[in-house]
Amino acid sequence: MSSSNKDLMNQMRDWSSNAAELIAAETYSDEEIPPRRWKGDELAKAVGVATVNRIYMAEKRGQLPDDYKSIRNDKGGYDLNMVNTARALFKTLPGRGEGDEPVVISFTNFKGGCYKTLTTHNIGACAATEGFRVLLVDLDPQASLSLNVGLRPDVDVAYEDTLAPFLIEDLPITEENIKSIVKSTRIPNMDILPASLDLQSTEWQLAAGLTSTQFKSFSPEEQAEVQLSYFSRVDACLSAIRDDYDLILLDGTPTLGIIPLNIVFASDIVIVPTPTEMVDFASTTTFLRLLSSQFELLNQRFSDQIIFPEIRFLATRFGAGTNTVSSMAVLNDFIKPAFGSSVMRNVVRKHESAIGATNIYRRTMVEVNNGSLPVKKEAREKCINNYTAVLQEIVIEMIYPRWPSKKTQLEIAGAI
Repeated sequence: MSSSNKDLMNQMRDWSSNAAELIAAETYSDEEIPPRRWKGDELAKAVGVATVNRIYMAEKRGQLPDDYKSIRNDKGGYDLNMVNTARALFKTLPGRGEGDEPVVISFTNFKGGCYKTLTTHNIGACAATEGFRVLLVDLDPQASLSLNVGLRPDVDVAYEDTLAPFLIEDLPITEENIKSIVKSTRIPNMDILPASLDLQSTEWQLAAGLTSTQFKSFSPEEQAEVQLSYFSRVDACLSAIRDDYDLILLDGTPTLGIIPLNIVFASDIVIVPTPTEMVDFASTTTFLRLLSSQFELLNQRFSDQIIFPEIRFLATRFGAGTNTVSSMAVLNDFIKPAFGSSVMRNVVRKHESAIGATNIYRRTMVEVNNGSLPVKKEAREKCINNYTAVLQEIVIEMIYPRWPSKKTQLEIAGAI
């Protein structure tokens, strides 16, 4: 090995070590950023009652815990746990009813930087804040979603804390085993199955298994059975704990491999974040071409055993100011004509100041009070309203139609 190569390798190890130390030292005190609280008309709206006096009367009658009045007076309102208790009292929780199945949604595209992780995080936070029981699933070796909720990869999350051992069958998939690696987040009813860098080696091991000499020695029927098992392991993991949640949101690597295909086949709905920029639109078409070819191959062999998900397209990175014109052109001239009625009506805008604060403080706008982060009130509200609108479209048009208990609500909303 030449001295220059050796020097570069040593330098790269130093860089990696320095970065790991900085990540390990990164801490944000929950006390420094208090949780969001609701009061007055905002509290009534969050709980789903006409006036806040209905909540105050419930306190007076003892229908809510004895200390709720003093807490809201001392702390400046209800926190999310208190809001959800009130929602339960007034029967306004939005989650599934008896006979409804949890809905699994993945945000997937071939290209990085398309707001895949950002959208997963914000939609999950908005859904949990509205009262849904949410599970986030991070299957990206970069572990950005895990980091965004405050879990540092390879510091707070090790190999055995992820789905990796179950995907390569180092551990059996059981309810107890999967529940043991579920971690809570700062939002009371949002959990996460986190990721670590080891997921990359898991992808390689799975690929190696399907190209091994042993696999090639199997009969065609045996190969088909093994192949189906390889593509169904994420679904098996989620099936072990799915009854604990209303919504399960998956975020994976921006590539097309065995784990990403696991994500697709575990999903009821695949939402493809599609940036409103021409280069990214071209990348999306490549992703769809590759995904389609995989669907065709698998359908030939497993048509009776694999149910393909519903696929929708969500325009993202929608520009503000002068960039709105170019974003609108890509949306109207390319994305909508290409994907038709599968394109969602709402778009995800850039919200640069709000998302910048989220990246620094590991908090979404929906989970903090106005003024808790260095973001202007207007910017915070625009970000919350944007993601809430996207969530409502998902709920009314994709989730509630799958839940028989919500049929009446859909009829009232005019959605069916």
